[in-house]
Amino acid sequence: MPLVEKICQFFKLLAKKAKSENTWTLSMKYKFDDRIKFMLDMVKEVPYKSVMDLGCGNQDAKKYLSPAVEYIPVNYMNQTPNTIIRDFNKGQFCEREADLMLGSGILEYIYDPLPFLLNVSKHCRCYFCLSYVLGEYRKEKAEKWVNSLTRDELLALLDLAGFTLIREEWYQPNHQKVFLLSKKSL
Repeated sequence: MPLVEKICQFFKLLAKKAKSENTWTLSMKYKFDDRIKFMLDMVKEVPYKSVMDLGCGNQDAKKYLSPAVEYIPVNYMNQTPNTIIRDFNKGQFCEREADLMLGSGILEYIYDPLPFLLNVSKHCRCYFCLSYVLGEYRKEKAEKWVNSLTRDELLALLDLAGFTLIREEWYQPNHQKVFLLSKKSL
């Protein structure tokens, strides 16, 4: 069985066993400002007029965007005004589209990543910037993370979802990789 099929089968089983409570709602007292800045610096080379911030939390990204950029905050919880509430683990997604999708520390909390990534692709006009703590570099699995993809597994799922890698960079403080991707149709 090809690697991609094995990955998909694994996540389908994991999703069936998933708890009813999303793990990212438990004690989220971390600050992600530096990671957001890093990601937005990475996307300076690509044109965009709208950003959908997936798992927007406190909407840290908004303060670094030009006022001319339409900001679409989406999260599981309403931590800040104007947040569009969606549960990605239940297949819910914002029906709007954006030029740039921003996924800062969200994929680790998704039980079945492929359907989520397919939704990202469906609503993404141009680019996707994603941070992820790769499985092969984790010293230990964080209690709240529900998946642990290697770089190759993640890139295979992103390819299936319709994305092409533009570039990747290490975000050193947490040994995370940040991926800048484009839709294959570009």
